[in-house]
Amino acid sequence: MTVLVRERYGLSSRGAALILLAAVAPSLVSSPLAGRLADAYGAKRPILGTLFLGTPFLGVLSIDTSLPIFIASVGITGLLLMGLAAPISQDLAEVVKATPGLGFAHVYGIFNLAFSVGALVGPLCIGALLQHKGIAHGWQIACFLAVALFVLCFLPTHLFLTSKNSSSASISAPTLSSPPPPSNSTDLESAK
Repeated sequence: MTVLVRERYGLSSRGAALILLAAVAPSLVSSPLAGRLADAYGAKRPILGTLFLGTPFLGVLSIDTSLPIFIASVGITGLLLMGLAAPISQDLAEVVKATPGLGFAHVYGIFNLAFSVGALVGPLCIGALLQHKGIAHGWQIACFLAVALFVLCFLPTHLFLTSKNSSSASISAPTLSSPPPPSNSTDLESAK
């Protein structure tokens, strides 16, 4: 985004950092709010809501508009993107509760691995795209790829995530209580 802001609006890296701050600062509001919604309704509704509301703003980022509209789009996109983390974490906790032998460290390790691979591969691919297609056209393609990924996430989110009412009824963690009682008399003798 730094190169785009310099080319499109003539701002320095300091100006780009301030615009990036507009993307990160709303997380102080959106993450706790999304977490509260995930606790109340389950992860499905907040994730679908942020995907639905965030998709158009990713498209708006691709348009060559005035600087205030660009900053507002970055801020709203940041608000909605940062709101995804809390419901995803809540859903991962539900997976851990429902899967015997799986710990929180396993799930969050895989989550962090996937995030790290995306943070490594994404900039490399987008950098190559910007170098090959140019800054303005490459930025539009990158924004449309993000829109496409958001749209692709709708169906799996709708199919595989559960709401609060269905998750509490259908997912129950196994307990480590005493073994079940024997069913017939030969089992009673072998148990002694």
